[in-house]
Amino acid sequence: MIVIVVQINVKPECTESFVNESQFMQNKSQKEPGCVGYQILRRIDNPDRFTFIETFESEEAISAHKETAHFKQWRANVYEMMASDRIAGQYNILE
Repeated sequence: MIVIVVQINVKPECTESFVNESQFMQNKSQKEPGCVGYQILRRIDNPDRFTFIETFESEEAISAHKETAHFKQWRANVYEMMASDRIAGQYNILE
């Protein structure tokens, strides 16, 4: 399993549009083969900050996810909504 953690800061005037775009993408992503989980978290003390926690079975599943129409559409649609570059990292689950 591979967990991707992505942190995104959104321009305040774009937050609701970002939420709508992201929830659409989340719903589609959760149905992909190899997607184990896909959560979007919103900071309580700063509602323009989001953390995505994406769990995939393999690198192949991640690569396939990045090629889906919904991911490409999300990325194009939210790019201008971001207040700064997103921060992302891949993690293994310790057992």
